[in-house]
This record gives sequence, C-alpha cells and structure tokens, in this order.
Amino acid sequence: MRLLLFLVAFLPFAAQAANHQVYRWLDKQGVVHFSDQPPPADVRNVQQVNYAGGAGTPAQSYAMRQAQSKNPVTYYSTADCGFPCQLAQQLLTRRGIPYAAKDPSKEKAAYEALNKMFGKVNVPVLVVGDRKLNGFQEQAWNDALDQAGYPKESSQSGAQPAAAKTAKQTP
Repeated sequence: MRLLLFLVAFLPFAAQAANHQVYRWLDKQGVVHFSDQPPPADVRNVQQVNYAGGAGTPAQSYAMRQAQSKNPVTYYSTADCGFPCQLAQQLLTRRGIPYAAKDPSKEKAAYEALNKMFGKVNVPVLVVGDRKLNGFQEQAWNDALDQAGYPKESSQSGAQPAAAKTAKQTP
C-alpha cells in the first residue's frame, strides 16, 4: 500500500525528469527507493530508468498529435540547398511541425524516393501524409499543413520542432 501511495505521488514528478536517469532499488528492509543518485554499492536489484520528455520537452497539443498520426510530415533538403531550404525550415520551426528530415545527397533511399515521386531530385520537398510538394512555396506548404490539421503556429514560442521518429512514406 505504501508503494502504491508513493508511486501515485511520484509519477507526476517522474514526467518532469527530462532525459534523466532514475534509480529504483530495495533496501535490506524491503523499502523501495527512487533517486537520481546511484544507490549504495551494497544494494542489489537496482533498476535504471530513463525518463524522456517532461519539463525539457514541451507537450504537443492534441491537434498536433492527431495531425502527426494521420498525416506525418517528411522534409527533404540538403546542406547546400540555400535560401529556399532556409525559408522552408523557418516555416516548419515557426509552426512547431514535427517531421522526419531526409537528405537525398546522403541517403540513397531518400534520393530514390524523390526520383520516384517527381522523376527528378529537387529540394526542398515537403510530404504531408500523401500530399507531395516540390519546391518551397509558403502558401502551398501552409495550405497542406492546414488541411492535414496541423496548428497554424507553435504552442511553444521559439521551440524547435521535434523530429518525428518514424515516418512511413510511400512515394
């Protein structure tokens, strides 16, 4: 019962431990301990847990999570793309859009995907769900993101978008 009460009290704080290591162990009396410091050397059954997110990573809005799950975003660019890619990046950052970044100059699969989509390899390219946009045109990109349900502006001022971990795109 004590453990349950402790966990109920501890869990809200665990969410705030952004990318922190937390140790869980039992002492000789069977009492459970949680700490961000390593336990004493004579303790057995130590568990290490990494908590990601929390205070260091702002929570996404419900609308953002819904749009991301229904219409994942993939952004194709290269390091030498220049001004069009800078503008494209600024738009995605301003809106706080999570995306999978692909570089066709470094990734064979990205190169082949662009070639299959457009018959050529040109950047920047934005893929929102099944909609494919070749070249940066701010209004077209905003329209595609709006239609996919993404919020018009980031809920976190100045926040960098988190890259989507997986984005299954079919060219």
